[in-house]
Amino acid sequence: MESNEAASLLQELPTRPHWHFTGLDVTLMVGAPTLAYIGGVVAAQGSLVGPIAAAFAALMTVAIRAIRISRTDEPVISQFTFYSSIFAAVVMFVMAANLWSYAPHPSAAIGFVLPLVGTAAYALFLTNLFWRRR
Repeated sequence: MESNEAASLLQELPTRPHWHFTGLDVTLMVGAPTLAYIGGVVAAQGSLVGPIAAAFAALMTVAIRAIRISRTDEPVISQFTFYSSIFAAVVMFVMAANLWSYAPHPSAAIGFVLPLVGTAAYALFLTNLFWRRR
């Protein structure tokens, strides 16, 4: 192989993999915590729609990890993000189910503050998903 050929092939290679975000990625990353929070607030008011919305948010949480790990042209995602996604999904659903089962609450602040726990678990999951070791 000639040196010019090898140099041109090396120039075509990317320097390192980088993240690609599609519309589906953004929809899942923004929609899941929003749906989990709204589901928790609605569940705190005593509606069954809340835990159902939180269940969909939990499915979206696991789906974003499955979509991101299947892409071969992006940085490698650690295996522990699987457990992180399951943890976030369980926290979101259990929080909404508990708020629904003990509704109505004596304090309105409970219905607006406790659903943030599921959103915080999702933020932890996204941090684990996109954090790369150097």
